[in-house]
This record gives sequence, C-alpha cells and structure tokens, in this order.
Amino acid sequence: MPRLNIPHQRTENPAPISQHRRIGLIRRAITDDAIPLRARVVTLLMLLYAQPISRIMRLTTDDVIRDGNQV
Repeated sequence: MPRLNIPHQRTENPAPISQHRRIGLIRRAITDDAIPLRARVVTLLMLLYAQPISRIMRLTTDDVIRDGNQV
C-alpha cells in the first residue's frame, strides 16, 4: 500500500460520544461485513483503545503479535 499522509487537525475540547453510541459502533464494526476489514480494525482500535488515527497509521505488521489462535 502506498504511504498515506493525513494532516493533523487539532481539536479544541472535542465532544466525546456517549457510552451507548460507542458500544453500538463497536458492535457494528465487529458484525458488519459490508464495511472493509481494514476500516473495521481501525474503528475498533479507536473505540476500544482510544488510539488517535495518527498513531494507528504508524502501525505495521511487525506490531501485530500472533500466538496460536490469538492475535
């Protein structure tokens, strides 16, 4: 995949989403096969681990650890 540069956008006091909305988005990312897998993984990293997109974009396959059936 070619390198992708995403400009940093500073947000002042962003409004967090509600826990109910966050759980709904997590459920959709897990179950909706119409969404590309890559987008689903990024969504889960953001919603479950509060990782900003700029940090997710720096991840490589070397950052993924496989141990048997667990990732």
